Amino acid sequence: MKTKPSPHTSQTENLRKVSWQRRLLGMLATRVFADGLETLNRRARRSMEVNTSARILDVGTGDGKVLRYLAEAVGSDRLEALDLVPMKSPGVRIHRADLEKPFPLPNGRFDVVISSQNIEHIIDVPLYCSEIARVLKPGGYALVLTENLASWTNIAPLFFGWIPFSLTNMFGIPYGNPLIWHAEIKTEAPWFREAQAKRQWGVLGHQRVLTIRAIEQLFRERGLVPEKRLSGGYFTTFGLAERFLSRLDPIHSHFIGMKFRKKS
Repeated sequence: MKTKPSPHTSQTENLRKVSWQRRLLGMLATRVFADGLETLNRRARRSMEVNTSARILDVGTGDGKVLRYLAEAVGSDRLEALDLVPMKSPGVRIHRADLEKPFPLPNGRFDVVISSQNIEHIIDVPLYCSEIARVLKPGGYALVLTENLASWTNIAPLFFGWIPFSLTNMFGIPYGNPLIWHAEIKTEAPWFREAQAKRQWGVLGHQRVLTIRAIEQLFRERGLVPEKRLSGGYFTTFGLAERFLSRLDPIHSHFIGMKFRKKS
């Protein structure tokens, strides 16, 4: 049976707005990025446990596509989400919330908590991790997916004195790395302008890019036991090479994930 493709962001429209040199660079970067994220999401989906009555929370859900993709493997439609800038997400009950503050949810409410490509946007990471642990039921599990500061993709720019790729968007506008192909493309979306005016840096870009060991320690200190490492994306490779190398060397893969179990 063919594996269902995972959702990821398309940069097709942006590619049409840049010079042919940057378009070639963008095509490569988009393919590498998309393949790595696809691999991580598929491996995350395989780590989900079937439980048709599970209550699932997605922290920082965006459009909810990843939540629904992962929830299909669980078999539950009891879906809730938190986001400061919620978008329409059919079938998902969304709570508008500042993720830099305590979550407006009761203790031990959820069987599964998902944080997909969100923890890197958080400034108060210790509070964020504590809140995920708090709202998770004893015996439940959390899935944390993010970018990896220790990836070769981020280590290489430091050799040249450039900002690591995962931190170039810290303030919403790419800077500090000449290989960011879409640097001249400006975002005019209302939510983006609003976040700039309010200096909501986490909404605009990455703030705290971590490593596998850092994530493990943060959640272990809050009573969550590391159960499984996940990875995807490897330097400039894609396809079979990307899948093989990211599995062989998760410590230096560009996308990483961890599955944690809350002690009963």
